[in-house]
Amino acid sequence: YSVMSIDMVLSKTGEFKTIVTLLGAPEGTYDGSKTVLGQTINAEVVVNSETSMDLSISGVISLACKDEAYHLDGSDVVVDNINQAGDCAHDALEENSVTLKGVTYDDSKDEITVSVKYSVMSIDLVLSKASARPALPT
Repeated sequence: YSVMSIDMVLSKTGEFKTIVTLLGAPEGTYDGSKTVLGQTINAEVVVNSETSMDLSISGVISLACKDEAYHLDGSDVVVDNINQAGDCAHDALEENSVTLKGVTYDDSKDEITVSVKYSVMSIDLVLSKASARPALPT
């Protein structure tokens, strides 16, 4: 027998998504380099939080941007303001005639891949977690 009937209305909140996102999100410093046609390109991404990163590229092009807004969309790292004039990354890439094709995060390898187009070349820079590499012998 039931004496009382209770109806519960549950609403979806963003908290669970945030927790799930954090489990597979990049954190810390990632860096790498690649030599293309005799020119070395260095890149570094420092993840400050789940919405902010520092991005720098040196070599053929020069880019140094602090606190770039981003978000994860699956494995894609979406640089939020990359198409807006006045944004550091947008302006630096435009000044160097470079197009950002995409940034992805591979949780299984803990690597970030930055893909750009420079002139007629597409270049993929694989950035490894800085603390994941073995230390050089002293």
